[in-house]
Amino acid sequence: MRKTYAGLFLTSLAALMLEILLTRVFSVATWYYFAFFAISVAMFGLTVGAIFVYKRADLFTPEKLGERMALFALLFAVSVDIALFIFLSVPFYPRLTGLGVFSTAFIYLVIAFPFACAGVVVCLCLTRYPEKTSLFYAADLVGAGVGAFMVFPVLNAMDAPTAVFLVGAVAALSAVFFASDCVNTKLKKASSAAFILLSLLMAINFVYQPVRVEWVKASFNVPEFELWNSFSRIAVYPTRIVKTPYSWGLSSAYKADNPIIEKMIDIDGVSETVMTYYDGNPKSVEHLKYDVTHIAHYLRDNAKVFIIGVGGGRDI
Repeated sequence: MRKTYAGLFLTSLAALMLEILLTRVFSVATWYYFAFFAISVAMFGLTVGAIFVYKRADLFTPEKLGERMALFALLFAVSVDIALFIFLSVPFYPRLTGLGVFSTAFIYLVIAFPFACAGVVVCLCLTRYPEKTSLFYAADLVGAGVGAFMVFPVLNAMDAPTAVFLVGAVAALSAVFFASDCVNTKLKKASSAAFILLSLLMAINFVYQPVRVEWVKASFNVPEFELWNSFSRIAVYPTRIVKTPYSWGLSSAYKADNPIIEKMIDIDGVSETVMTYYDGNPKSVEHLKYDVTHIAHYLRDNAKVFIIGVGGGRDI
């Protein structure tokens, strides 16, 4: 029974982590308001899983209970990675067109499937052991709580797609615990193999990043460098040499003398700023004096400055 508690704990941990991680992936790949899309997908999928258990009770007889929990935990683990591959490969185009409606519905169902599998596992644990319901519910809540807090250190250590692969590995480990009490040796071997393979996939992506968010806001977008944290994805793009520098409003009095070397930066694929090459000579960044944002310094020279909501680079 302890292994079943551990399996439920890991399933709930993985499901909650996946839900939060998808809000970050959706914020970059789509737009911020679609972060709530990820939450609705999770709730829909978990509910579908519970309804499936209710409607097909014949599949979840007491003698097959452990095997079924292990099977659906394994499906949860594998489908997490497959759903991520599909989502990152298909441009998400939420528009009132045939393509827009199809892509949105397709992505919704693909992302919902792993949650439906997790919903089956959670529902079985909470409904098939009435004398242990309180302990299973505690394992469920603790797992979800730990999963919520784990997102912060995980996203500070790796990018979001790799973190989703980590979720798949954790879900596979839950399948290992559920399968350990089963007589089905094939399921035991499959669960162990899935845990090893999904952990290896996570490690490969952590080092080499072959899988990353490339479709950003319906446009193909591959930066020179990117770094994720718990609330944003910072992307830096290749160096460019320009005559007219990036600005919020450049004065017509500005006369370009030398080329400006810049690197574009964005936050979650939308909030842009730029890093300007500075060689130590104030002349190399003199164009900043001609930007509308410099007007405060004309009004009050050499004043102390308090910067709010700065994107970095030339904003400072």
